[in-house]
Amino acid sequence: MISFSDDNDHQPDSSGEFTGASLTKPDMPKDFTICAAYMVEAWTTDWTSANLFQLIDRDGDHWASVYMFAADTSTEFSVYLGRVTIVAYSSSVVFPLTWTRVCVSLDTVTGNVRLVVNGEVLEEKVHKEALEEDTWRPDNLDMVLGYS
Repeated sequence: MISFSDDNDHQPDSSGEFTGASLTKPDMPKDFTICAAYMVEAWTTDWTSANLFQLIDRDGDHWASVYMFAADTSTEFSVYLGRVTIVAYSSSVVFPLTWTRVCVSLDTVTGNVRLVVNGEVLEEKVHKEALEEDTWRPDNLDMVLGYS
């Protein structure tokens, strides 16, 4: 388990923006589960998105990302893990000052990818792309939470 709680001071940076937490994880396992909880102070009812977390290499190239697109009647989650792409919808909406919990799991032995939001399995499916050797996956990855 990796905790980013010490990096979260709830204060904007020098440009007035809130920044995400990041951590170098040179021994990121091939199979993993990443879970994170998010709370926003405000959210518009327009189609708005947030990059919840991502895995990037030392050059800043993205290998994995999870995006949340919130509307007034549903929430869309887009997951990119190498060559695997998932788009799943939840009937729950994002409310300010309410926690949203998101977990993504990758099992490269079985090819199983799972997306769970607030305890609800939005997708659990075998993706043949996850079974194949991912030549695009860097050896060393950095994890970034709350990128944008």
